[in-house]
Amino acid sequence: MIMDIIDFKAFCIGVMYAYLISIQKRRRWRSERNKTRSNHDQRLSPYPYYSVPESVLAKFLNISESTAHEYKLLAEKAGYIRVYHKFSKIGKGFQVTDRIRKDNPRIRKTINGYCIQDPDKIEPCCTLKIRKKIEA
Repeated sequence: MIMDIIDFKAFCIGVMYAYLISIQKRRRWRSERNKTRSNHDQRLSPYPYYSVPESVLAKFLNISESTAHEYKLLAEKAGYIRVYHKFSKIGKGFQVTDRIRKDNPRIRKTINGYCIQDPDKIEPCCTLKIRKKIEA
């Protein structure tokens, strides 16, 4: 019982990410329905993870982006979400100077050279169910 109270904040953030991802799934389903394409296997989508930027969580909860990043790490550590970091390599002939790195903070230095950090892919480890006909 005490461990559940300690992990309550991580659980809430994990559920928030699951909710934001469910919104993306619904929008994709609706757009496919508007295009008159059938998508019967929506639950078995080839995309088990979706991109949810920290800025979206920060705006949704009215917190700063650094706090949203800390909350995301907390939910990942507790096991409510899985985070996949995604990087795009920059060509080897491209010279990265300090001025370019200052103008574009997404450029990261790795062991193999420089790359651009793309938004993290997030997979929720919890599912949300809609309960119908709630009676008091």
